[in-house]
Amino acid sequence: MQLNEELRAGDLKDLVKDIFEIDSYKSKMGEDQDIAVLSFTVADKEPAQDLVNFVERGYDFVLDADLSTGELSNGEYKVFVEIERNSKIADQIVELLDGVGKLTEIKDFRFRYYKGFT
Repeated sequence: MQLNEELRAGDLKDLVKDIFEIDSYKSKMGEDQDIAVLSFTVADKEPAQDLVNFVERGYDFVLDADLSTGELSNGEYKVFVEIERNSKIADQIVELLDGVGKLTEIKDFRFRYYKGFT
């Protein structure tokens, strides 16, 4: 898959885990009370970069999206998405997951929150 190619529904199927994390990582753009950090686990670097590009181009409420500087011990990558913590954040997360869900064909995401990791 080319990085500059337009992503279509199902292009990232089986490449993104169905569990995403909220606030497991610190924001690089500001204070944690002001910015929430979502993180997704992706199977390889190219699909992780595709997901970053999709999120940055597709959602004006996303402050920043980036991937981990290196691979995790199992060869996977993390994609970090920073969103302003405000009254609209729940709806924005749902909107973001709807788009990511179409790319990945994941219908039901689960999440881990840093205070209750299970």
